[in-house]
Amino acid sequence: MKSVESSIIFYFCFSVVTAQLATPASTWPPLSTSATCNNSLSSELLTMFSPNAAFSNVVISSISYVNSTVICTSMADAEVALLRPTIKIYLFYGPNNTDYQVETLDNMKNLLTAGHWNFSRPATCFFPGWTKSATSPGYSLEVVDAYLANGTSNLLVVDWWAVNRMEYTRVVSVMPSVAQWLAQAFDAFCEASNVTAMTFVGHSLGAHLSGYTARRLAALAVPFLAALDPAGPLFSPVPLRCQEGVRADDAHFVMALHTDAGRFGSDAAVGSVDYYANNGTHVQPGCTPYDTQPGACAAQFLCSHTRALLLWCAAVRRPGSVVGRLCPSSSAFAAGMCSGRSTNDITAPTANWGPYYFKTNADAPYGQGIHGA
Repeated sequence: MKSVESSIIFYFCFSVVTAQLATPASTWPPLSTSATCNNSLSSELLTMFSPNAAFSNVVISSISYVNSTVICTSMADAEVALLRPTIKIYLFYGPNNTDYQVETLDNMKNLLTAGHWNFSRPATCFFPGWTKSATSPGYSLEVVDAYLANGTSNLLVVDWWAVNRMEYTRVVSVMPSVAQWLAQAFDAFCEASNVTAMTFVGHSLGAHLSGYTARRLAALAVPFLAALDPAGPLFSPVPLRCQEGVRADDAHFVMALHTDAGRFGSDAAVGSVDYYANNGTHVQPGCTPYDTQPGACAAQFLCSHTRALLLWCAAVRRPGSVVGRLCPSSSAFAAGMCSGRSTNDITAPTANWGPYYFKTNADAPYGQGIHGA
C-alpha cells in the first residue's frame, strides 16, 4: 500500500526548498527531546532542509510549480465532504489534562449540558498545527496544562487530526472548507448558549485556520486572536502562496508571535501587533542549528517554530512574564533606541499597534518580563 506522503515547502535564499516525508504520519516514532535522538523522520528532514541541499524549482509529490510559482493542490468536493465528520471539539475541564469531553461539530452544544462548562468563565479555543491532535503530548497538552494552571478560562481544542495528518499541500487546500464547518458549529454553539465571545489561539497551520474560522463567523465574536508563528510554507511569499492566511482584520484584535519567520513560520506582518521574540527568527535561544547537528531529531529541527507555542504557554501560566516593546525594527531594539516606548504583555490587547520586540531565556521559564523588553 502506498504510504501517505507529506510535504512542506518554504522559501530560503530565493530558492524553493522542498522536503518529502515518506513515512505515514500514523507510524512516525515518538520524537525524543534528547540531544542524541535520531529517527527516519528527523534524518530525512535534516537532509532535505539543509541549506547545502541543491533544491530549486523542483517537483516533489503534489507540489509543482512553473517559473517559481506554485501550482496549488485541490481535492474533489465529494472527497472534502467526507472529512467533516472526523472533526471533533474537546473541552478540557481539569484538574488533569486527561479530563475532557469530546463532541462532534453537530453535537457541540452538548458541551454546555454535561456539567463541565463553567458559565462564569470566558472561553478560549486552541487550533493545533500540522500533524497535531488535541491530545498531542508536548504540544497541545502543553497548552492545556497552561490553561488549567491559570484556571480562568474554559478551554476548547479543535481536533482536526484526521485532516491535518494528510499531505501538507492537501491540508492547505481544504482549510477554507474546514473553517466554514467550524464557523457554523461555533455560531450554533453561540446561539444555544450565552457564550457570545471566544478567544482563538492557533499555532502554525492552526494559526491560519483560526483566522479563516474567525472571518467566517456570523454570531460568535472573537475579541482576541493569537497567531503563534503562523505557517509560512504555501502562505508566503506571494509567488509561492496558495492561501492568503491569517489577517489583521480576522478578529477585533490579532496578535502574531514570530519565532521562525522565513523558515517554517511566515515572515509577513499579519497582526494588529506582531511580536518578534529574539528577532523572530531561527535560531531561538536554546534551540540547535539544524545544519550542524547530523544526529538531530525532528523536535530539535522544529524547535524555533514551536518556541512560539511554549512562549504563549509561559505567558498564560505567568501573566506579565512575556512582554514586548514597541519598536520600528530589530536593529533599533538591539541598539536600545526604543527604551521610552510602550510595552505590552503578549496575551493582552493594546491600542498601540505595530511591531514589538523582546528577548527570552534559553530554557523555561522563558519570559524575562519587562527586563526582556
